[in-house]
Formats: sequence, structure tokens, C-alpha cells
Amino acid sequence: MQRRVLVMVLCAFFIPYAFGQLDQAFVMPERLKKLVSLFGIEPTITEGLWRVRLGVAHQGVEAHDVVLTLIWLDELDKEIGRNERQLTLGPGDTSYVSLSYINKSQDRQTATYTLDHQVTTNRN
Repeated sequence: MQRRVLVMVLCAFFIPYAFGQLDQAFVMPERLKKLVSLFGIEPTITEGLWRVRLGVAHQGVEAHDVVLTLIWLDELDKEIGRNERQLTLGPGDTSYVSLSYINKSQDRQTATYTLDHQVTTNRN
């Protein structure tokens, strides 16, 4: 009888804890990511400078930290450059960002890029 009660108490504690951890690890990042939208993505590639300009809009009710990661790729999809920018956005904020890379190699004239963003809860 005591073992059964002990097992029930442990399960009553462990199951909500486990689901809370799973929610925080897998569900919350995707929910937070939906609070921030990227718009007006405008790449400019010239001989010496590659740049991407974009807008970031926050649609939540609390402040969040947003990390933008831009990775420049060559013709073989190898990484040749990386830009990262961290922003703190409050409710209804909109910010415009420019991420650039100086092309020092004169033989490299074309590039592609991938853009990703992660959103975390602002602890301040």
C-alpha cells in the first residue's frame, strides 16, 4: 500500500514536470518564433559588398530577444561568411536591420544566403 502511494506521488510530480520540460524545449520556441515576423527581405550583391536588409516586427505582449543569423554560401553551398544580430523588441516594435559581408575575394562574384531567426523570452 505504501509503495503504491509513493509511486502515485512520484508520478503526480514527475509527469507534469516532464511535460513542462518537453513543452519548454520543443513547443515554446516554435510559439515564440511565430510572434516575430520578418518582412521586406532585400538582398543586394555588388562586387565588394553583400548586404541583406529586412524588417523585423514583434506581435507579442511581452518583450523578447530576437537573434537573426544570416549565412552566406558559395556555389557549392559552403559557408563563406556569417552575420548575427541580436535585438530586444517590445510589444508592437518594428526594427529595420542591415546585415552585410565584405567580399575580399575578387574571384567570387555570386553568393546565396540563408536567414534564420530565434526568439527567446527577455528576462529583464
